[in-house]
Amino acid sequence: MKLKKYVFLLIAILSVSLMTACSPREIEQNIDSIEDSVEKKIDKAEDHIEDAIKPGNNSTSDKSEISSEEAQKIALEHAGFTADEVSGLHAEYEFDDRIHQYDVRFYVGRTEYDYEINAETGEILSFEMDD
Repeated sequence: MKLKKYVFLLIAILSVSLMTACSPREIEQNIDSIEDSVEKKIDKAEDHIEDAIKPGNNSTSDKSEISSEEAQKIALEHAGFTADEVSGLHAEYEFDDRIHQYDVRFYVGRTEYDYEINAETGEILSFEMDD
């Protein structure tokens, strides 16, 4: 990724520059400060990317997508449970293998149910049960 190469190059250049003008302790403090700044910028960029791929934010797509609640309902119906019968029910939106999808997880007793549901069609892509 170009961003990571750029960040690495920036840190390397600043590190060399600082080594010629500062004590070792000052160099370490400056590098830590630069690393923190770069990490914050990378996190912010990743947040923007995640926001861009969430349902309803893709202006180039004319396909409507299901909501996380609909994805949860699909998974529960497939497993044969209601929301009142499970614990830890949650759905996370993902873009994986070029597919917009929800990762839906919940527990019934000690058994974990994990579903991947296509966010555009509502189709169950995969499901697992782990004891």
